[in-house]
Amino acid sequence: MRAPLPFRFRNRLETSRMVLYSALAGVLVGVSSALLLSALDVVQDFLMGLAGYHPPSLPSRGGVLMAFEGNVRWWALLVLPTMAGLAVWLYRPSHIDPLAETIEHYHSGESRPIVWTLQLRRILAGFLSVGAGVPLGREGMLLSVAQATAHLTSRFGSLSKSEARTILMASGAAVLGVVFHAPLACAVIIAEILYRRNEFEFEILMPAVLSSVAAYAIYGTLMGFSPLLDLPPVETPSYWSMPLYLLLGAIIAGMANVYLQAIRALRRNLRKVRVNVLVITVAGAVGVALCSVFFDGTLGDGLGWTQLAFMGMLDDLSVYQHFMVRFVVTLMVSGAFMVGGYFTPQLVIGAFAGASLGAAINAVFPADPVNVLVFGLVGAAAFLSSTTNIPLGATLLLATWSGEEILIPLVLSTFTAYAVGGVYSLYVEQKNVRAESGAHISNIVSEALSQPAPQDLMELLRNQPVTVLRGDTEQISEIDVPSSWFGKTKGEVEIPETILVFAIAREGKIHVPNNKTPFIAGDQVMLIGEPQEVAQFQAALEAQNSEVAPAGSGVAAS
Repeated sequence: MRAPLPFRFRNRLETSRMVLYSALAGVLVGVSSALLLSALDVVQDFLMGLAGYHPPSLPSRGGVLMAFEGNVRWWALLVLPTMAGLAVWLYRPSHIDPLAETIEHYHSGESRPIVWTLQLRRILAGFLSVGAGVPLGREGMLLSVAQATAHLTSRFGSLSKSEARTILMASGAAVLGVVFHAPLACAVIIAEILYRRNEFEFEILMPAVLSSVAAYAIYGTLMGFSPLLDLPPVETPSYWSMPLYLLLGAIIAGMANVYLQAIRALRRNLRKVRVNVLVITVAGAVGVALCSVFFDGTLGDGLGWTQLAFMGMLDDLSVYQHFMVRFVVTLMVSGAFMVGGYFTPQLVIGAFAGASLGAAINAVFPADPVNVLVFGLVGAAAFLSSTTNIPLGATLLLATWSGEEILIPLVLSTFTAYAVGGVYSLYVEQKNVRAESGAHISNIVSEALSQPAPQDLMELLRNQPVTVLRGDTEQISEIDVPSSWFGKTKGEVEIPETILVFAIAREGKIHVPNNKTPFIAGDQVMLIGEPQEVAQFQAALEAQNSEVAPAGSGVAAS
């Protein structure tokens, strides 16, 4: 019988495997991204060209920074609603943002099979939606490719569930690195975006760096290396202006909070409307198409117009208009469940918000003007930081494009926006702390099982005090699933935000639930919360049930 490998050697072998497969995933993402983005350029030129519309395109994408004016064929603006509706018909997403789905997959702690026909439909839907000019980012389509790439790599390498989740996030970093031409910054973004506050997934950082760098190396070799935005040189702002960047971060945080609250309200209310989601999407696309008739900067991801603003080729009034129109149409496409990437719009809105504030300051105090370009760059980072809770990643991303000269203003604004902003995020799938993530529940259970006594897993978990919510009095408790939950999923039942459902005991086994996990009779739900709050929660459930609760149910005291 072969002797087991020493722990130190086995650990090195596992590390070498992750290096190999992270790089392999990056290579696959790089090749597929170059092909798909080239094809998307062709589709976009054709579909938006039907309406006589050619928005400015970035030189880094092989485009030109000018808008071709001509006779806009108004009838061809029906292309946008048609393509947006067809995209939703092809792929009716439970997550309109594939990045949100990737975050949930990581936290679920589960290994989910890939449905290849669905992946192909999602990619085609991205071509139709973004190609027709829906004001969303290109990363949405490519993140579907990242999921497929991670699945292939995991199957090829026979990776464990933990390793497969790491490769999934590394592939996501590779996609963002290719789209934004910033591989190192996007690796940090992926490690940071999994949590809301003061947490960082260090385990995936190095694989994300390897995958992202490999992807960008392949993509750059095929398509060319250059920063996403071609910015003029900037000087380090004067020390007296630093308080202005603190103020900018606070103002941007307020804007971001209004933006997030509006998106939440729109999605919540539209889901209550008894109308087919296809009808909602087409109606939203009609609204966007009408906006495009009256304002040139509506269609496309907006990065070309952002480049023009940073080069000083838009007057102050145009900058204000771009900010307002982008803010409104992004709310429209978000509420209408359109298919695309929702990461890019945060950068565009923030860039025009910062530039608008800089222009307003110069209009009020013309004697000592501020640099509108710097305000736009810092505004983009601050808005992204506040809407997605990634201050470090946002700072590094904008510093990659602009240089280290504005690093101090970036840090001041992004972390101010992060601190002033609320707990809400564009990605509700984010967790507060690592202890809430299903990716780490197995480690907690394994540590509990390693204890010599007691042997009962339920008893072990009940007796462990935890500090994951608001204070140091939370405990793990257990309740029987009420009859009103039978047949419903975790996402369909109302659970207070102060209580975390982190596991289900079913037939002697522990399951980590996600929002699609159904409850059945006999389940026992394991909760984290203050005993008083859990008791109130259980009393409210018993009041809602029409049937008498089974004997023996109740909260297990810790």
